[in-house]
Amino acid sequence: MKKKKPLERKKFKTKDAISNISVVDNSLKEPMTEPMDITMEKPFGPFLMQAMLPPSILKKMLKITNDITKSSEKQNWGHALAGQVTDEPVIPNELLKEEGLYDFFNMLGKHYVEQSCEIHGVELKMNQPRVITDITSMWIVNQKQNEYNPVHHHTNASISSVFYLKIPKYKKRAIPYKKDQDGSIEFIYSADQEEHVGFSKGCYMTSPIVGQLFMFPSYLLHTVYPFLGRGERRSVSMNIVHQIVESDEYEQSIKRQMVERENKTQKELEEIKKQLKVLSSKVK
Repeated sequence: MKKKKPLERKKFKTKDAISNISVVDNSLKEPMTEPMDITMEKPFGPFLMQAMLPPSILKKMLKITNDITKSSEKQNWGHALAGQVTDEPVIPNELLKEEGLYDFFNMLGKHYVEQSCEIHGVELKMNQPRVITDITSMWIVNQKQNEYNPVHHHTNASISSVFYLKIPKYKKRAIPYKKDQDGSIEFIYSADQEEHVGFSKGCYMTSPIVGQLFMFPSYLLHTVYPFLGRGERRSVSMNIVHQIVESDEYEQSIKRQMVERENKTQKELEEIKKQLKVLSSKVK
């Protein structure tokens, strides 16, 4: 009897695989484009979006998270999070904007919504519908030996994401007949019978690698398993809210954002002028 190949999870290549992503790099002071391969996977009900961060984004996020982790002024968000992890500092949106990364991550959220709607054949009775996304929170998870994240979902968001910056070498537990699961993330959609009986799959477990990103609905339950060994398993979690509006409402929203930026810039300039005036009076 011929041995059958195991069935694979259904994968969808995104329309253009986001072959060009514009990212503002403040150090270069000019836009840059990098290829980025993205897939939409459907291990169960909702889609999981998987991608590998471009090298420049990975490098920049490593630097940002290193600086925050070492800072004595970091804001630890552990009290508001589910994880049994001691070091979970916040990454402020202002910093993401300064580093030219805020629009990049928002764009990934927008892409996730658009692709999910397209593949599911969602028809919106709107005049030229447009997706608006906004990052509500981003934080670092510096996971050490024996720390873990229990089963949980994210609140105050519609989309959640996690990406990986450091993966340590795990110490083997060496338990006979047991599969290595340390440091893995598991997504849980439903409890079901055995796959060959219920003809469906309720969970999806994977061992992430450096640079890998997952995006999923915020209601999707997930858990991160502990590990043995020295080192740090560093990931960054992110929450996004999205809405779909008609084209004219989208344009109004963009205009409002531009006015808000202009007002903020004007206030900052006025504050600088005041400080300069004080300094000049002291010099005299």
